[in-house]
Amino acid sequence: YIFIRQTNEEHLLRSIIELYVFNICDYFIYLDARNNSYVMFSGSTSGTPLPLEICNDYEAATIEYAHSFVVQEDQEMVIREMQLERVLDQLDRHGVHTFYCGVIDPVRGYTRKQLSYQYYDRDAQMILLSRTDVTGIYLEERARKKELKAAKLRAETDTLTGLLNYGGVSRHVSASLAESAEAALLFIDLDNFKQVNDCLGHQEGDQILRKIAQVLQMQTGERGIQGRIGGDEFVVFLRDITAKEQAEGYAKRICEAVGRLTLPENGAPTISCSIGIAMAPEDGKDYKTLIKHADRRAYQAKARGKNRFSF
Repeated sequence: YIFIRQTNEEHLLRSIIELYVFNICDYFIYLDARNNSYVMFSGSTSGTPLPLEICNDYEAATIEYAHSFVVQEDQEMVIREMQLERVLDQLDRHGVHTFYCGVIDPVRGYTRKQLSYQYYDRDAQMILLSRTDVTGIYLEERARKKELKAAKLRAETDTLTGLLNYGGVSRHVSASLAESAEAALLFIDLDNFKQVNDCLGHQEGDQILRKIAQVLQMQTGERGIQGRIGGDEFVVFLRDITAKEQAEGYAKRICEAVGRLTLPENGAPTISCSIGIAMAPEDGKDYKTLIKHADRRAYQAKARGKNRFSF
């Protein structure tokens, strides 16, 4: 059997469009920028919101569409990026104008779209606009970023107390110092902790360290960066501290709160802490310098009788 089908350029182009354009794009628009009008073509059957097929006021239609279907946090950006003046400027500069936004689909809910403009005829200001669904890629990328963020958090967290570890403290304090030069760093060294461990055992000692972490979080809150950098050594970095009296107030409250912690009544020594305070920028402008001064002053406080703080 011989089957012969007549074909021509128009049929071939339509087949290419159906196979390679409609399967990839939600729609494409033939935009007449000079006359602010367009014609929209779409093969989408997914129910995704589509613009009008024929429109003689492109800019008004984009505003209405953005308010109706684009997620609120992207509406202003979408309206700005779809304005003809902006589109033509970007095309003249870069040859292509592409951006991304969220669109509410009545069936799928939140979807992520890529809108891309390219010249079809530069002299006549005829432009092709295509919109592609990139929700799958967007969700994969978001999941990957979430996993990376969680992995980074785990790498920076002290597993026993949930505070930042040595590396996490260093990175977060350094970043904070880059934003605000005025701050205080408190180096907290527990007193008699070895004796506590010897009397009560390491399991009870670990519980005390967790209680110390809670004290630091409660006393310094969101203003502070709290971390455990050694066995019984902690650091608190306080942002926007401009006077020594402020730092003294925090140190005093920490000492008092640690002193109020209850221990099992079996002869264990009382728990307290010695604190060294370093001020930025007077004592240093970087974490390494500040921690050096604060560590030395904590040792001085311990040598003077423990359960106190020192500048």
